[in-house]
Amino acid sequence: MPTITKLADSLDWSDELKKVTVECAGQGFVDFHGILLAGEEKVWKDQLAADLERTDDGEDENDNDDIDDPSLPMVDLFSLSELELQEIDYYQVLHLPCRPTITPDDVKKAYRKACLLYHPDKSGRGEEDAVFLKVKAAFETLSTQKQAYDSTEMPFDDSLPSENPSDFFQEYGPVFERNLHFDARLLPSKQNDSNKKRNKRASSARNNKKPPSLGDENTSIEEVHEFYDYWTHFESWRDFSLQAARELETEDHLENAESRYEKRWYQKEIDRHAKKLKQQEVARITALVERAMAADPRLIQERKRLIEEKERKQREREEEALNKKKREEEARIAEERRVEEEKKRKAEEKLQKEKEKKMFRKCKQAFRRYVSEALEELLEKEHALEDEVDLICNELDRLQLTGFNEKLDSKSAPEVVSL
Repeated sequence: MPTITKLADSLDWSDELKKVTVECAGQGFVDFHGILLAGEEKVWKDQLAADLERTDDGEDENDNDDIDDPSLPMVDLFSLSELELQEIDYYQVLHLPCRPTITPDDVKKAYRKACLLYHPDKSGRGEEDAVFLKVKAAFETLSTQKQAYDSTEMPFDDSLPSENPSDFFQEYGPVFERNLHFDARLLPSKQNDSNKKRNKRASSARNNKKPPSLGDENTSIEEVHEFYDYWTHFESWRDFSLQAARELETEDHLENAESRYEKRWYQKEIDRHAKKLKQQEVARITALVERAMAADPRLIQERKRLIEEKERKQREREEEALNKKKREEEARIAEERRVEEEKKRKAEEKLQKEKEKKMFRKCKQAFRRYVSEALEELLEKEHALEDEVDLICNELDRLQLTGFNEKLDSKSAPEVVSL
């Protein structure tokens, strides 16, 4: 801290002036130091002053208890070597848990706490202190490029399980749980958007429900299909812009671009390379899902069941076709037999009718003969019965006429005429 020498204020000047050492502190010093530094540091000074004022008033920042994780070790950055300081990640620098739900406000609160420990005005190590520059870089990165930093700078296992696992659930379950870290539907912004939409209309089931788990061999096939449907439509929030800039070695060029056109060109190159990396990430997730679906014993059993069901239905269709063909053949044969019998019956009926007509005609002839013979015997009496004979032949059928003829056969001529 700078030392200020203050003269004793007295009307009676003594021969020897007393020197007093005063430690710089308070709002007045912060304002004065901010005027000296000006620029960007003055903005931080104003914020630091506000933090100091709240601390002096006894107001603790208890509103960020949700980001305080007791299991996180508190790292003293001053005790780290230069190499260790370079290797430590930004979450450890700001003492934050690495979670997708960390918001810019959480980062800002953690940064303010870190500044109370590591700012040059508190540590006296100067503006170019590597520790404070690390804290500042952590704040800037996690405030504006948190997703890109989490996607590529934080350690993550991108490996996929084998295609022929010895224990499917033990090998694939942790991989799916691990990759849920990048699920865009679990981000607070996504959940808030889903809640807003739900006030207007029913939102998608995938956005409202907890991500389904892989389950075990006893999980129902409906839940298995739901799980793979979720991962088939998986949305990753991974951002590869930092990795693309590092691989293209354009970070310094982007910051030191001489014109906006040059900066725009470098940014396009970064975006193009980041898009390729994003496509590789999508292909990785797709390969994971396809490999899991191919090795899942439940889906294998379900595919076997569907194949057997398909073969059974195919057999039933073939049997039904054969039965239908057989029924049609039987119906055709029966119809042909019926038609043949109908023709035969009609022929017999026709023959019978012809026979009946012939016999009826013979009966009429016999009746006429009996009457004619009787009239010849009674010719002297001159009975003319032709009209009566025609009437009797028309009125009587064959059987009646046959019976009548049998009666006339034993009668004499007068009896025949009288009858």
